[in-house]
Amino acid sequence: MTAKLTNIGKNSLHSTLNKRLRLLEKKGYVKREDRKWFLKYKGIIANLLIQPKQKIWNPIWKDIFEQKMKILEKFSEKVLDEDQRKDVHEGLKYSSFLLDDFNAWINYSTLVKNLSKNGIINLDLIRDETLLSILISETLFLEEFSTITRPG
Repeated sequence: MTAKLTNIGKNSLHSTLNKRLRLLEKKGYVKREDRKWFLKYKGIIANLLIQPKQKIWNPIWKDIFEQKMKILEKFSEKVLDEDQRKDVHEGLKYSSFLLDDFNAWINYSTLVKNLSKNGIINLDLIRDETLLSILISETLFLEEFSTITRPG
């Protein structure tokens, strides 16, 4: 059916798709593990930016991040006591960096859009780690600024 719609053969469509995926991998939007492709942090942000109306595109969204948080918490048991782990969790929650909160992702994508418009970042060039660091810095700065300007 795809071949009929696009007037190209199945092999050509497959090679075009692979070429595009490799280009997205080179730019840091996706990664390949075995035979599967996955969105990276930057890919998720880019996906949100191109949606006309931002919405969760997969119902297991929250489950994935809950599993990651459990792994992080299990790992931190060796390093931090229970009170310290709660502090870290609350700190992440306070700074809106709990990644299982879809509204936080929408906020991140809006911030990235504004930073891109102002020429501060280029999504095609920036690394995931750098993007995350900038978003953390910007979010914490905005939070600190709002507490300073908030009366009383």
